[in-house]
Amino acid sequence: MDFRLTDEQSALRAGARDLLEAECAADVVRKRYDDIDAIPSGLSKMLQASDWLGLLAPESDGGLGLGVVETCLVLEEAGRALTPVPLWSTAGLYVPLVIACADDAQRKDLLSAVCNDGALGTAAIAEDDGRWLPAATSTAADATSVTGTKRLVPEADTAQRILVTAVGPDGPGVFVVDRSDVECRYVETVDRSRALYDVTFNKTPAQRLGSGDVMRALNVAAVTLAAETLGAARWILDTTVNYAKVREQFDVPIGSFQAVQHKCADDLLELERASAATYWAAMCLDADDADAPRAAAIAKASACDAARKVAKDGIQIHAGIGYTWEHDLHLYIRRVYAAEGLLGSAEEHRERLADLLAL
Repeated sequence: MDFRLTDEQSALRAGARDLLEAECAADVVRKRYDDIDAIPSGLSKMLQASDWLGLLAPESDGGLGLGVVETCLVLEEAGRALTPVPLWSTAGLYVPLVIACADDAQRKDLLSAVCNDGALGTAAIAEDDGRWLPAATSTAADATSVTGTKRLVPEADTAQRILVTAVGPDGPGVFVVDRSDVECRYVETVDRSRALYDVTFNKTPAQRLGSGDVMRALNVAAVTLAAETLGAARWILDTTVNYAKVREQFDVPIGSFQAVQHKCADDLLELERASAATYWAAMCLDADDADAPRAAAIAKASACDAARKVAKDGIQIHAGIGYTWEHDLHLYIRRVYAAEGLLGSAEEHRERLADLLAL
């Protein structure tokens, strides 16, 4: 397997970085901290015009028909810019589930709305315990409706449609409901750049999607989220290194101290290991390799571990300034800490890996 990026992939990543650096400054993110409903509409329209919502969607449905690797490249740059729009929840979570579970007619209807009309979507998976669940354990469905509660649904209030895992008459499945038919309650978390909601379904009208590989879709979602997390962590490390070059103590830059150098070097190694694991998992998913489930578990666990370490060292090297509201560092640290709880923590994915390896 060739790990090198193609010219087209490199151009996609460079274009994503240029657009987000120009259009997603820190003040755009901070506006959402002041008002959770203040999603930058101009930036959202740009992402829709760039077809980023439909990176994985087939060309026949209006998407770009690209792979998980390309989606990871874009989402890594979105994490680096801390993009406060429902990009991952639609492109990395909703679209893969539609592709995996919907029949041809359902898929065309749902994905055309995303790719051609800019409709947003999300998925409701976690139950009361907040764990990453491939199928519902308490949310129930009959032939035409869903009843129950889902926890920590990303960007539910802005989505036009929500996919929900539930147990129906024919067993566990994925159902699609309209946002206007459910009750969303905002959940305050450390990261206000991505809003999470508890969603209540009370005999909500629903349509069951066709059967499909739900776990593969959730693996795609976990790997793309890992890529986004790595993008935020890389910003933290780059900013920390630049700060160490100019912050002086005892009349010399603190970056000249071995203790600081070792931390930064170790952080870079952690990020590179996690990046290799993430893109290996993306390649496995694109190739439908049998190792994809194990690779996805390793990717999410590695990204969580690396980002947590980079965040802690970043705060320590920045010292007091890293805790201040005026510095942007805390915005990124909030993102990587909050992202760990979505679709399973590092510990949960290590448990899953052990199960997959029959240990």
